[in-house]
Amino acid sequence: MKAVPYEEAIAVPFIIAGPGVPTGKVGKHNLVSGLDMLPTLCDLAGIPVPDTLLGKSIRPILSDSTAAWKEAIFLNVDDNQQRVVRTARYKYICLNRPSDNEVLFDLQQDPGETKDLAKDPGLSAVISRHRKLLDDWMKKTNDPFMATVNRGGTGH
Repeated sequence: MKAVPYEEAIAVPFIIAGPGVPTGKVGKHNLVSGLDMLPTLCDLAGIPVPDTLLGKSIRPILSDSTAAWKEAIFLNVDDNQQRVVRTARYKYICLNRPSDNEVLFDLQQDPGETKDLAKDPGLSAVISRHRKLLDDWMKKTNDPFMATVNRGGTGH
């Protein structure tokens, strides 16, 4: 488990080599998580991927980084006190505290994650989309964090 939600701590390279894996390719834009490791290894080994796994095989993006892929990845951070939704452009962080419990970074404009945009009224649709992604993920995974979420004093 990660202790902080910043890219320097959570962005870990997913490096794979072997038969059937193209060489010399580097994909920097696909969202891949540790949950994708076992499905990928099963797929490349010709073993059926169990339906119960939350990740998915990266095989489609190994040869074509533009292939349809995930919209987001999710992380549990700081001993289950935070949840992170990482999309191609944004990082949304939901914290387990009574106020100021949402953080949003635009990783294209602010790769150093220095300017919190969560209260920017022009990004309300982005916040709503990331909240929904997180809520759907927490429901799918029966995440107990969902019961503790109180966004801006309004609950969810």
